[in-house]
Amino acid sequence: MDLALPRGERHICKTNGLADNLGQSSVIETQSVSGSAPKPDFEPLERSVYFGRERLGHYSRVGERLYAAYDADNRPLGEFEAIRAAYAAVARTGGA
Repeated sequence: MDLALPRGERHICKTNGLADNLGQSSVIETQSVSGSAPKPDFEPLERSVYFGRERLGHYSRVGERLYAAYDADNRPLGEFEAIRAAYAAVARTGGA
């Protein structure tokens, strides 16, 4: 059985006794994906803003120190250097 795995290098590992228990060959093929995709310079973040049960919008991190805010209809409200400013922009919409 050969499984298709995402990007990376394939490694073949011999196992002793495992195949007898499984009733298959003694070769297990694995694939490493550790170096396949570069990590972003910042940790992704997305938060929704609510007033009670009403969703006012959301903001998300789009750069290392840059946040984008959107209203409830996903219309952009702007980009901000501080998370509090992005939150305030969403909160100001008041569900309008």
